[in-house]
Amino acid sequence: MDARSLSLLGSIAAILSCAGSDPPAVDAGGASTGTSVTSAGCMLQPCPVVDDGQEGPPVSFRQDLLPAIQRNCSDVPCHGKETGGAAGLFLAPPPPAAADASGVLGRLVGVPSRTASGLRLIAPGDPSQSFLVIKVEGCQNALGLTCTAQPGAVTAGPCGDTMPQGARPLCNAERVFLRHWIRQGASDN
Repeated sequence: MDARSLSLLGSIAAILSCAGSDPPAVDAGGASTGTSVTSAGCMLQPCPVVDDGQEGPPVSFRQDLLPAIQRNCSDVPCHGKETGGAAGLFLAPPPPAAADASGVLGRLVGVPSRTASGLRLIAPGDPSQSFLVIKVEGCQNALGLTCTAQPGAVTAGPCGDTMPQGARPLCNAERVFLRHWIRQGASDN
């Protein structure tokens, strides 16, 4: 095999290795486009994030969000251990262990934030009042919230770090799915 063929094969392998690791892209209405989002689709928007206010297509917690939560939030030093997790929150064990969807929901939906007084981690029907949304959008220290600093935060802001901490932001598609699912009532579906 000549050098040009080897180079072409290497490029194809690199593209294929990235394609399966990112969530599906969505169009402006939140519908899947059937393509993969690259890291360029994972940039945070300026705060405050302007939400479209739309419910969008039905979002399944178990199929659309739980895999993203487990993939991005369940590292052992973060929210992947039952005791001593960041902000006292256990979400799910790290992959490949199975996550208990009902348990994850019970630890998020309607639960008061330990960090931001007056906010719920997830406020069903209202993404703008859901501290998890504010954290994954990187707006927690830009909105004038009253917060209690939690141990383990890297930034100096009282409302802590953007989630996932120390990793690339959730991709736009994942953030859209999260907002739509919350607006749709944050149900166990």
